[in-house]
Amino acid sequence: MITIEEILEKASLDFNKIEEDRLKQSKKNTKHILIVVPISIILFISLFLIFTFWIETDSIAITLIISASTTIIVSFIVISIVNSSSSQYYWDLRNKVLTDIIKIINPDCTYDMYKHMSESDFKKSKFTARKIDSYSGDDYFNYKIDNKSVSYSTLLVEKGDENDSHSLDSYERLFRGLFIKVKMNNHVKGSIIIVPKTKKKSLINKITHKTIKHKESIVEKEYNDFNKYFNVLTKNKAEVKQLLSNELIEFLLKTKDNLDAEIFFSMNKNELYFGIQKQNIFFINLQRINKDIIKKWYDEFISYNNTISQLIKITS
Repeated sequence: MITIEEILEKASLDFNKIEEDRLKQSKKNTKHILIVVPISIILFISLFLIFTFWIETDSIAITLIISASTTIIVSFIVISIVNSSSSQYYWDLRNKVLTDIIKIINPDCTYDMYKHMSESDFKKSKFTARKIDSYSGDDYFNYKIDNKSVSYSTLLVEKGDENDSHSLDSYERLFRGLFIKVKMNNHVKGSIIIVPKTKKKSLINKITHKTIKHKESIVEKEYNDFNKYFNVLTKNKAEVKQLLSNELIEFLLKTKDNLDAEIFFSMNKNELYFGIQKQNIFFINLQRINKDIIKKWYDEFISYNNTISQLIKITS
């Protein structure tokens, strides 16, 4: 495996230059925002004079309110445009740096920071049967492992509160983390779903499958921890016995503990879906892109790649 030092050398990343450009961008943004202050003062005085002498409003209070409100709105719009331009600069920088690094790690890998796994794929996984009201994500990857097509991205999937559709706090998180899809050679009849147990029964109670109770005939006694953390749902009980091997059970439990995350798994015909529910996957501080941050990202990428590789070998 290529080391991060070799990757950075091949990518010709000059972190001093990146930091220098970042500081220039920061000063540029500050300058633009400072320009807004005198412009806002001039705008306020102009509006006050217009309403006082030309429109001749009877109330000074109304004149002040209108002038101040208009000035605040215009200033807010200008500052928002400046901040949006600044954010785009950092996102583009992140995209360029990661794209260069990924092409060195795996030249055949397709990476798009602004793309994510489709909602139809997430629904096929049946990780939840609840209605999805908000669906977003980023950091899309597509490449092959052991001649099998692997696609994944980070996702944020939410369900809105029908009684409070106007509040951001009204959204209930259904899934947040890494969502993975693998095209397998082997097929299963129907679908097999393994989801983490949760106090909120609504996560799985609408799935139109027969729930398999965790008896000794399906999950052996020594895997009581599996019964504690996972629910298994399927239409084909016989295939679950075949698929849910001791090796897969151990893998799911170890992955849950090693990543400190909730784990989802399902197979639908020849498509395998795997979910790692955890916040801040592939997170990079856009204000400080340096060697340590890139190394942390690289270690995380390799860790998830190895996890997927191990899963493919177990289920092939």
